[in-house]
Amino acid sequence: MTVEELEAKVKTLESQIKAMWDLQVKVRALEDIEEIKKLQRAYGYYLEHMMVDDILDLFADGEDSELWVSAGKFKGKEAISRLYHYIGDSFIG
Repeated sequence: MTVEELEAKVKTLESQIKAMWDLQVKVRALEDIEEIKKLQRAYGYYLEHMMVDDILDLFADGEDSELWVSAGKFKGKEAISRLYHYIGDSFIG
């Protein structure tokens, strides 16, 4: 095999690797989209049935979680918890 043939094979392999990487990135994006859809459906179901503890489990712990509603901005899981427990208590009682 000549150097030119080897170089051509390397370029072909590099092209195939790039195509595989591009496909892997697209597959990961589609998987992420599906996970977000599942999260949204769960949130909607829990909210409809006012399953407060399950709703809160969907939020990350710490101050990174934020919930913006017409009543204002709730930052951190503790603040979000207070809001949903207040709403839940109003919903039930």
